[in-house]
Amino acid sequence: MKSFYVDKPNKKERTIVVIGPARSGTSIASSLLHHAGVYMGEFTNGYQYEDSGLILLGSDLRNFNKVTEKHSSMLKDKAKIIKERNIKHKTWGWKDPNVIWYYKHIDALLKNPCFIFTDRSSIDTGYSSYKNDKASRDEDPNYRDRSYVDSLGALTKIHLVHKSFNHPKIILDFNELKNGELTKFVLDWLSIDYDKKYEDSIGKSYVEKLS
Repeated sequence: MKSFYVDKPNKKERTIVVIGPARSGTSIASSLLHHAGVYMGEFTNGYQYEDSGLILLGSDLRNFNKVTEKHSSMLKDKAKIIKERNIKHKTWGWKDPNVIWYYKHIDALLKNPCFIFTDRSSIDTGYSSYKNDKASRDEDPNYRDRSYVDSLGALTKIHLVHKSFNHPKIILDFNELKNGELTKFVLDWLSIDYDKKYEDSIGKSYVEKLS
């Protein structure tokens, strides 16, 4: 197995944050947790398992090191949601590839945080983004190269984020995740009880959109 973890969560109450480049398997990981009974937020659609309450969008996210008035307003809204969920749920989480750009501004709000990193090569994530975004392909003749460059940038940032974390973290290989091989590994790491007879269906509940 290529996937591994660094430290194991030892608190019954915690916040699980799924991090990784776009198209690296974050939706699969979020789906796995959702189907195992972890509250992962209110989803924007039925296949990305992305929390509409906490997801942040926009190119200016990469400038979060210089927090503007707009950023402050966004963070204030997210802080309110995080505090409400800390009270309502003993264990909860969310998935947003863009967390890498602003996590340091919310880290102190998280209840015993633990992080799931999904890993896939930059050339594969770039190609997957390119292949699945026809509108951008039609609009930009250089979109494939731009997708690759964006993937490299995200991976570089994730490397820096990963180095800075002192929280429990698990690193999941995309192919092992996609093939449904990591259900027991992930849920045992989190000490989450689940019905063993549903292990295969939990692990393979979302694969068709990631290729």
